[in-house]
Amino acid sequence: MGITLKDIAEKADVSVATVSRVMNPATKNLVKSATAKKVLAWADKLNYQNNNNPNPDQYRIAYILSEVTSKFNHPYFLEIIEEIERLLKLKGHKIVFAEIEEDLLKNKRLDYLLQSKLDGVISISDHLDEKLFLKLTQQTPNLVFIGNRFNSYSRDTVLTDRKKAAFQAIKFLVQKGHQKIGFIGGDIFPYSMKKTDRYLGYQQALNKFNLTIKKQFIKKANWQVESGYLKMMEIIKNNNLNSKNIHSEVTAFFIASDQLAIGALKALHEKNITVPDDISIISHDDIKMAAYANPPLTTIAVPKQDLALMAVNLLILRIENKIKLPVQTFLPVEIIERDSVKNLSD
Repeated sequence: MGITLKDIAEKADVSVATVSRVMNPATKNLVKSATAKKVLAWADKLNYQNNNNPNPDQYRIAYILSEVTSKFNHPYFLEIIEEIERLLKLKGHKIVFAEIEEDLLKNKRLDYLLQSKLDGVISISDHLDEKLFLKLTQQTPNLVFIGNRFNSYSRDTVLTDRKKAAFQAIKFLVQKGHQKIGFIGGDIFPYSMKKTDRYLGYQQALNKFNLTIKKQFIKKANWQVESGYLKMMEIIKNNNLNSKNIHSEVTAFFIASDQLAIGALKALHEKNITVPDDISIISHDDIKMAAYANPPLTTIAVPKQDLALMAVNLLILRIENKIKLPVQTFLPVEIIERDSVKNLSD
C-alpha cells in the first residue's frame, strides 16, 4: 500500500483533514503557511503521489467526520478510516477531501467541497447535521453513512445493531452469574445517553432478566479515556468502594467503549480493586488496544474493516448506478472473551 494522508498527518502532527486541505489547490490557502510547508515537506520525504490530473476512471471521493470522530487518536474510527483509504487507493480512486463536519458548517470549506465535482461522499459519524446533509445531496446523490441512522431509510447505510450488541453483553454477564451490572456510556448527538442504542440495549436486558441496579452505578461519560477514569473514580469514591465491599453493590460493568473501559481500569487499579476478581468489565468496539489492556478486555467486536469494505463497495455501486433502492446493511458483532470477566457461576 502506498503512502496515505494519514501517514503524512502522523508525521506532521496534524489532522488528516489538514493534510487533505494542503493537498487540494482549492483549499490550500485555508491552512497556515507554516503548517502547509511542514505537511508538504513530509509529503515529499514520504514520496507521496498526489495526482490531481483528471482521470475518467478515477472517482473523486470525500469523507466527512464528526468532531468526535475526527480526533485521530480515537482508535475505533482510525481503524475504519485507514481501511477506507486503503480500499479506495487499491481500487484506483482518489480521496480529495477529508473534512470535519463542524468545520464545514462554520466556514467556506463547504463551498469548496460542493464545487469540487465529487463523485461520492462517505460520512463516518453517529449524526450528520441536517443542513449539511441537504446541501451535500444537492451536489451528489451518492452518499453512504457508516454507523449513522440519520435518514437511513432514504440513504445507503452500513452499521451494526448497537442495541442488540449491548443486550448480548448483559446476557453474557448474566450467564456468568452476574446480577448487579452497572453502566458507563456517553451521549451521541443529538441524543442524550439514555436515548442511545447501547444504553437502551442495556436497559432492555435488565428488564428481560429482572435485574436492578442503583442509579449511582450508571454514569454518563464523554467517550475519552480520561472520562472513563474519572467516572469510575467517581463511582468508587462516592460509594466508598474497595476490594472487600464492591461485590455487595455491583459485580460487573458494561462500559460502552474500550476507550472508556481502559480509563476505568486505571481507576480500579489505583484503588487496588482487581479485575476480574473484585469486579468484571465487558466493553464495546474491540480496538487493537483492548487485547493489551491489563487485564485484556472482554469486548463486543465491531467488524471495522468490513464496515469500511461494505461502505466503499456500496458507494461505488451507487456511483455506477448499479443499485436503485437505498440499502441498509447491518453487520453482525461477536463477543471476544478475554480476561476481564469472572465466572460467578463456578
